[in-house]
Amino acid sequence: MKTITLTTKENVTFKVTALKKEVSTAMLGDYHQVYTIVIERNGEKKKFTFHDSIHNFNIGKEADNQMLIDAVYCITNDCFAAENNPSFIEFADEFGYGDEQRAEARRTFNACHASLNKMLDLFSMDTIYDINWSITEEKIRVEELDKKEQVRVVDTCICPFRIEGDKATSVNDDDFYYELPSENMTDAEIQAFFEDIKKMEK
Repeated sequence: MKTITLTTKENVTFKVTALKKEVSTAMLGDYHQVYTIVIERNGEKKKFTFHDSIHNFNIGKEADNQMLIDAVYCITNDCFAAENNPSFIEFADEFGYGDEQRAEARRTFNACHASLNKMLDLFSMDTIYDINWSITEEKIRVEELDKKEQVRVVDTCICPFRIEGDKATSVNDDDFYYELPSENMTDAEIQAFFEDIKKMEK
């Protein structure tokens, strides 16, 4: 997990966290990392999917400050694509999708509009532009969280959990948590613990 705080030119501050999700070949058939990006502002969190570059996978690069900034930049660009093309026909025409690519166009259209709706739960449209411009003009201010503030996160078959001592709290819902058998469990042991829970709940 990697977490930073970003502050825009207009002094809007928010947290961005990268959770590694999986290795994918969805991008031109080449391997790359897929991350779950969590953007948090005023205690509210929204999750986005970000496909990192093939180059970063090839050189073994993990999430860093620049990757998180790049992810936010891509998310804001998706928002603009949705805002400027509210209908599917406009969207497909704007980005040059042919009739044989309509299924792909529909998936991309839906993803962009989903990103816009989630971002609008956190920010105004003007602030989304502020975020994008701040990154473009390299005016975004970055602050790394103190290491004590960075909580260990383990992605399980149920959902990602923050691990603090013997308590596992859902990254998505602070009211959803489990008491672990031990506070010294490894990631693999925690994943096995939740796999057993899932089996029992079937």
